[in-house]
Amino acid sequence: MLPTSHGERHDGPLGTTENERQRLQAMLSEFQRISTFAESLNWECQQLRNEVSRLQADKARSQKEREGIGEWFSALMNEAVGRLRAEQPAV
Repeated sequence: MLPTSHGERHDGPLGTTENERQRLQAMLSEFQRISTFAESLNWECQQLRNEVSRLQADKARSQKEREGIGEWFSALMNEAVGRLRAEQPAV
């Protein structure tokens, strides 16, 4: 066996090269798998952000509608009370 610069021993230059190639190929495959997974997570995260934005817009729209209905109902009730008071005979 021949010593390497790191003090490791291998079966020779060709064995060392093949082992290193296999190790690097495995690392590259793992990196590609992780990279694909990260891209998938980023896409899903963006979809969730879009959904949150849509829901926030729906919430704001609903709040404005409720406020409008509340104002309309309040005005209607004030008008009804005013008419009832006007129709009551003076005591």
